[in-house]
Amino acid sequence: MFEKHEIWSHTDEAVLRHLIFRDIATNLYYLQQTDSLYANGSKETAESAALQLSIAIRAFQDNFSSKCRRRGFKTLAEAADSWND
Repeated sequence: MFEKHEIWSHTDEAVLRHLIFRDIATNLYYLQQTDSLYANGSKETAESAALQLSIAIRAFQDNFSSKCRRRGFKTLAEAADSWND
């Protein structure tokens, strides 16, 4: 079982949304994906956010339903910072 966390940060160009899951059994955090969101209120922004959610669901099924997992981190901050690796 997993617990979902969203960590938000920003750059000069975009807002970054880090989707992180905590494995309840091991208490390790796994970065699922980082999305760049642009707050211009356009239809494309809404469609992009919906597409990113669809991708996140599929990636969760692929990555966490199998034995092949990503590198786990002890803290949310470590997991969020790993997006640039």
